[in-house]
Amino acid sequence: MGKLLKILAVAVPLLALVAYAASPEVRSKISLTVIFALIIPWWIVLFVVRLATMKVPEEQLAAMNRSYGNAGDAAQWPLAKGVITRFQNTGIKMGKRVLVEFELTVTVEGYPSYTVTHKQVVPQLAEGRIAPGVTLAVRANPIDKTQVFIEWEKTFPGVMPSIPSFP
Repeated sequence: MGKLLKILAVAVPLLALVAYAASPEVRSKISLTVIFALIIPWWIVLFVVRLATMKVPEEQLAAMNRSYGNAGDAAQWPLAKGVITRFQNTGIKMGKRVLVEFELTVTVEGYPSYTVTHKQVVPQLAEGRIAPGVTLAVRANPIDKTQVFIEWEKTFPGVMPSIPSFP
């Protein structure tokens, strides 16, 4: 519905202005004031719909953390190494941070390596450092191997509060 309203909000006024400019008959019957009276309500409707569907940033971040990994639970998991084999921007942004889907090869000391797909918000300062082959500090759930959490501050010191670097 949102896309349709955006299209209508642009198309209706544009068509009205084109008809006004192209046809002397239309100009004699309809004043420019009437055309703007048609345009402004469309823009107001678009603005109101956008406000109604917009989530508060804190709500968005909380929802992302619930869906894609919560640091509170992960803090108890053992520290491991995750090597990026593939990553893809999901197109979802949270302020200046972006949600990225990673494919990681996770190695927990004393266990065989395994591959996991994981989505997590990436700090802006870490975005340029993400590439296949990069080793990340991750917390791996010992019970459910599909759950990991990337420790950005341990992977890239200075990206978040300073913590000793990950070997």
